[in-house]
Amino acid sequence: MLLLLALLAAPTLIRGPVIVGTSPDQAFITWETSESQSNGTVRFGSAAGVYTGSVQDPANSENHHVTLSGLLPGATYHFAIDSDVNHEDSRFTTAPAAGTRPSFKFGLYGDNRTQAAPHQAVVQALQAEGPLAFLIQTGDMAENLNPLANGWDIFFALEHDLLRTTPLFPTVGNHETLDGLKHWAEFFAAPSFAWPVGTPKYTSMDWGQAHFAFLDSFESTIPGTEGISQAQVEWMKADLDDAKARGQVLFAVLHHGPYSHSQHGPNLEAQQLIVPELAARGVAAIFQGHDHVYERGCGGGLDYILAGGGGAPLYAVDAAGPGVQHALSDYSYAVITVSGATVTGVAKLTDGGVIDTFTLPSGACGTPDGGVVAPDGGVTTPDGGVIAPDGGVTAPDGGVVAPDGGVATPDAGSLPADGGAVSPQTLANSGCSCGGATGLGWSAAFACAALALARRRRS
Repeated sequence: MLLLLALLAAPTLIRGPVIVGTSPDQAFITWETSESQSNGTVRFGSAAGVYTGSVQDPANSENHHVTLSGLLPGATYHFAIDSDVNHEDSRFTTAPAAGTRPSFKFGLYGDNRTQAAPHQAVVQALQAEGPLAFLIQTGDMAENLNPLANGWDIFFALEHDLLRTTPLFPTVGNHETLDGLKHWAEFFAAPSFAWPVGTPKYTSMDWGQAHFAFLDSFESTIPGTEGISQAQVEWMKADLDDAKARGQVLFAVLHHGPYSHSQHGPNLEAQQLIVPELAARGVAAIFQGHDHVYERGCGGGLDYILAGGGGAPLYAVDAAGPGVQHALSDYSYAVITVSGATVTGVAKLTDGGVIDTFTLPSGACGTPDGGVVAPDGGVTTPDGGVIAPDGGVTAPDGGVVAPDGGVATPDAGSLPADGGAVSPQTLANSGCSCGGATGLGWSAAFACAALALARRRRS
């Protein structure tokens, strides 16, 4: 009787395990138990059921994470969690050795929250794709902070088999921030598994010849509020410069991306702060979520893929919007294949039907690193407007900047810099970067300030 009671009281696996990314010689495993447990153990080896090594989490906690070190690059490992009453064998493959260029494919999906049935369909379709090297999650995994929806319980239940066999590389969505990143820290914040206030939530990784910069479009102390710091921009520039110097194919990942023709619309801050830097470095594509649709298009000389059809309620999308190459409001995911410097992809419905096929860069956007920063310092904005070196603005609708900073528009005549008025909407349409412009007349400066105040934070 005492033995039975002891067995009933023993901690059991209730969430996970999750493989939170791998490198050529490491893997991070997280899981949660029903009760606090000391020395939670992962046993691992090179074959199912043949576990020659083990690692313990020394903390007495319900949330556990361990690092498996000293692994071989490009090798498959099997593992089991000691508190798993089902004794499931899980597995992962480490990243290729640095400097090697093997072909691989990965899954791209996101915005799974709220609706279990379509979320499950997306997960099952990803599993049916066969072995994926890893998954990129574009954010908003669960209906966070809603006790009636049990969002995280649903997420881990539906994704159990997928996440115990495929490494996950997620980016931060606005819903992840709503509980102060509590669940994010416990499960996805490798290697520290903690996000103290002020700690950056952006990072990067290599997989073969590909390099991925995971950016944070909600870098704010206020949950669910958008923001991109200059510190993040500087980190991104240095990170991508280093990867480019090593000959890597570059990608950027963030939740609310710079371009969308759906409910939330474009992220103007990302357009102004990030896009010119990405384009100048020849980034192959931007991967993003936030709007619950599939959309692929061009902006600022860059290809972008919006993969937000992972299960959340669908939004409408303008498939004829400027720069849109293909768009559909349906539950979907994408599979991207990298073979040396060649990148191809296919977007699919949950029943396997093909939505879209593409190559990255697509060629429809022009040369990714060409024509963005002019030799004289002028900057071409993503929507076609030009910020001249003296701070003047050329609107994409044909407005002309006078040498003295005055603004002329085709529908309002010439507006001199010494008092002519220009509306915030005119500047919004022009792609004006108020923080970067210098030498504006007082009226344009006032309009820029009004534009900055008018930008709404989207959730």
